[in-house]
Amino acid sequence: MIDNQIILTKGSSVKLGFKPSFTTALIVALLLVATLVKSQDSQLRPTRVYGTLGTAFVYSNITGNIEQQIKYDPDKFFNSMSLRIGGGYWSSWGNESYNILGTINWLSGKNKHHMEMGVGLAYSPEYDDSFGFLPAAQIGYRYQKPGGLLLFRAGVGSPEAIYLSLGICF
Repeated sequence: MIDNQIILTKGSSVKLGFKPSFTTALIVALLLVATLVKSQDSQLRPTRVYGTLGTAFVYSNITGNIEQQIKYDPDKFFNSMSLRIGGGYWSSWGNESYNILGTINWLSGKNKHHMEMGVGLAYSPEYDDSFGFLPAAQIGYRYQKPGGLLLFRAGVGSPEAIYLSLGICF
């Protein structure tokens, strides 16, 4: 008699028909939606592209990110809200894989110095037995002049660990 049970493992996403092309299409769709949303009267340039290097002892991570501001309210402490999508590569103790992350971020500050924080979800197929999904979060400092082209970030987060970022704003 044949048993019709399905046993899910780390590689089940491929066995069930979900392929990396589906993930890529989802990221592209989210980016398109984010770029269609207009920011309201913010002095910061609304589209940011940056690279991030993170490390914590034997763990290292490199990520490319695109971030789009979706809301600006100058009367609130966290006066700017944005969506970020990133992808990159990590390694730790001989394990290595790619990761894809999406976060919603908040910035405080009206000049060039900002506190930033964000929460979201990351996917890394080789991370552990939880099908690769894990929380993404960060808290840190951001240097971004109103109207300026340069962006610098430093902080701590997951999956980026202790990170530094450098990028440009449009």
